[in-house]
Amino acid sequence: MADYIDIHGNNIPIRASDPSNPIVGEIWYNTTDNALKGQIFNASGSFATSGNLNVGRYALGNFGTPAAGDAINGNTHPVGAPNTASNSHESYDGSTWTSLTNTPFAVTFFASSGTSTAGIGGSGGQPAGSYQSACYTWGGSSWTSITALPSGLEGGNMFGTQTSCTFYGGGSPGGSYPGNAFEGDGSSWTSGPNLPGTNYYGSVCTGTQTAAISIGGASPPSNKVEILSGSTWTSATAVPITAPNGTGNGVGTSTAAIYGQGTSVVFWDGSSWTAQPSFPVGKPNRAATGGTQSAFFAAGGTPGGTPTPSARQTVEFTGPGAATVTISSS
Repeated sequence: MADYIDIHGNNIPIRASDPSNPIVGEIWYNTTDNALKGQIFNASGSFATSGNLNVGRYALGNFGTPAAGDAINGNTHPVGAPNTASNSHESYDGSTWTSLTNTPFAVTFFASSGTSTAGIGGSGGQPAGSYQSACYTWGGSSWTSITALPSGLEGGNMFGTQTSCTFYGGGSPGGSYPGNAFEGDGSSWTSGPNLPGTNYYGSVCTGTQTAAISIGGASPPSNKVEILSGSTWTSATAVPITAPNGTGNGVGTSTAAIYGQGTSVVFWDGSSWTAQPSFPVGKPNRAATGGTQSAFFAAGGTPGGTPTPSARQTVEFTGPGAATVTISSS
């Protein structure tokens, strides 16, 4: 079999880092990552696997981007075992997850938004059936307690930045699923603007305090979509997946969002939904995510706990266009 040098007339370059502006067809060996890499052209976008979470979880909270993301708390139980809320907090650098200081609370469905150095989050459920209202900010190395939400909820969600965010939805221990919303400034909360109707448990959201999208929810399961413009929520084209606890929090904007459930992934363009390549492994219950439609990560989101590989799996999506990929023998 011919070698690379026989075909191309030169050896594979060895580099300490990826080139800043590679051309399509270029190949190199990255000594820092210990990986053979190349530049390809993706016609339709694709998923690739990345480093595993250290603790396999679903029903996660998250901050950040594919280059600097966080996976927070979640449920670690294997299929068929009792729920086990986690206080694990890990950071992602684009290839590897690193365990950070545990959060001061152990809950599932921790509602969160922001960046890896300026995040905010609160609420969540515990195995005993108690729902917390406590909230915290993250500064990149530690958590700080702030004013709690008015009531304890599980399955709520959050969008925006640390100092300009909105919490909404979720469910109460009594079985109600309000559409109430609360705006935060990094230290306290004020009411509104509420979403129309009820049943936003386990919805997916992204955006800013004045331009956001809410996708799906429960209970019962819903495919409704609501768009926030200024201080007003308006119904939009339903997502073509009717199942709560989806994946996509913090990815994109109100006009360029994603929704994933199981192996299905769809993109929102501001008016309609388009099917995308499937997740390599099903993520039926809120993976940790971050990024944009053209580049995002999704970690965990599958029941099974740490011993189950799919519960720890991270995938990265690269949209159409030129992309750097790792070349393997498989």
